[in-house]
Amino acid sequence: MPQRILVIDDSELIREAARLGLARGGFAVDTAVDGETGLAAVAADPPDAILLDLTMPGIDGIEVLRRLRADTASAVPVVLMTASTEEAAQQPADGVIAKPFSPLAIADLVRGELGWAP
Repeated sequence: MPQRILVIDDSELIREAARLGLARGGFAVDTAVDGETGLAAVAADPPDAILLDLTMPGIDGIEVLRRLRADTASAVPVVLMTASTEEAAQQPADGVIAKPFSPLAIADLVRGELGWAP
């Protein structure tokens, strides 16, 4: 069974680029349009990892990450996707992927950030 990744981003273009690249790389992919929807998806069926946009309206990525880390039952690794890599580096995430990213490289970037074998 392939590892499942939840992509949480308010940009449809980014969600679709990540989804296509991750699926091409052998991952099962779910998406969420905002932080609230993403948190609900994690609570309902935790994925193997989360790709999380740092800057979103409503509940932003920092708050989503804070809530995930506060939930001691949730040990899902989180990789932040952002153009603000300096701010992201200060967060308690498992990795950071700079935007813009290549959809052809996203699966390898995720594996690299999480230390997952190809």
